This record gives sequence, structure tokens and C-alpha cells, in this order.
Amino acid sequence: MKLHFGRGTFLAVFAAIVAAAAVSISIWLNSPSEMRARRLDHARLEGLNQTQNAIMIYYGANHTLPVELKALENDDHLHMEVHWHDPET
Repeated sequence: MKLHFGRGTFLAVFAAIVAAAAVSISIWLNSPSEMRARRLDHARLEGLNQTQNAIMIYYGANHTLPVELKALENDDHLHMEVHWHDPET
């Protein structure tokens, strides 16, 4: 018994194989755990930048550095939200 594949069937099978390979490579290159780690690193970096800006504003207003980071949360000169806690913990 011979199976005859038409041109459309061959293209459909080929497209399915290519799609499966593309999804597999995408997951292999950018695994969900790696993407989560990158998001957390980005959030940490943003938090550090916000903290740096808040310290600079605090210093400009008070001419001294804050004794602790909690002082930034209660400062009236800061019109920004400071995220200095780790996003994962």
C-alpha cells in the first residue's frame, strides 16, 4: 500500500515540524525560570535607582544622609514611592 502525500499535506506537516521546533528552541533559550529571574533583577535595579534618587532628594532637603532607609518612607520632601525591599522576599 503506497501513501500519496499531496503538496498541501507535505507543507502542513513541514509547517507543524517547524512550529514545534521554534517553540522548543524558544523555551530552551528563554526558560520561564530565566525570564522570572530577569524580571526580578530588573525590579531590583529599578528599586535601587529609586532609592538612590530618594537619598539624593533627602540629602538636598536635609543636608545630611538618612540614618536608615525607613527615614525615606516618612520624608515629606519625597513625592515618590521608594521600593527598597527585595521583590522576591
